[in-house]
Amino acid sequence: MTTKSISIKETRDNLAEIIERVATAGENYIITKFNKPKAIIIPYTEETIKDERKRREKALVAIHGIWKSNNEILDSVEWVKNIRQPRYGKIFN
Repeated sequence: MTTKSISIKETRDNLAEIIERVATAGENYIITKFNKPKAIIIPYTEETIKDERKRREKALVAIHGIWKSNNEILDSVEWVKNIRQPRYGKIFN
């Protein structure tokens, strides 16, 4: 598996060919803008999908961890009403 670095312009001009190479030969491409990496094109496989799902689940667990011990937000609708009540009165009830 090879990794090649190409510019955004090269990617735009040769996208179909690049996708075909990624799909058939398993090549990886790092897309650069002003010589700085911006994105990567990799083959679509079940393994990459599983890795992406694990990464997203891990991120969601980390985000949830911030609110885990906050009992005020168990009912988010009620919590928003309580925050808006002093500011807007009984408009939102």
